Amino acid sequence: MNELTTFVVRPNGEELNLSILLSELKWARKMKWTKTFWKPKPALIELQGKSSRQYIGQKYDKKYFKIKEDGWRHEHCDICTKGIYENDAVYISDNQIICESCHLEFIVPKNLDDALKEMKIVKR
Repeated sequence: MNELTTFVVRPNGEELNLSILLSELKWARKMKWTKTFWKPKPALIELQGKSSRQYIGQKYDKKYFKIKEDGWRHEHCDICTKGIYENDAVYISDNQIICESCHLEFIVPKNLDDALKEMKIVKR
């Protein structure tokens, strides 16, 4: 028989695996977060157009790649993986980024257990 997985249903209807969420929140709740608005970042764009990656100063071969100053057009929340786009409110800490919803729902509450009790829990 398959073991059921427990999910938290957020106010927006999105479901998050509870065990993964709790693991992510162990480090996230210890950090100091600063609110900002996300902007596109430089990217290395493959000249043949097959791939790109964020440019953070790494070495690259100019025969195969070019830098596009605003080529990194989105990011993902490190907790829920939701897409983050230009001018979205986000919270940053070190090299981590979380969306505003995750910050409000999981970081701001003093007592995480109480916050989770307010959300629907389902097993699948």
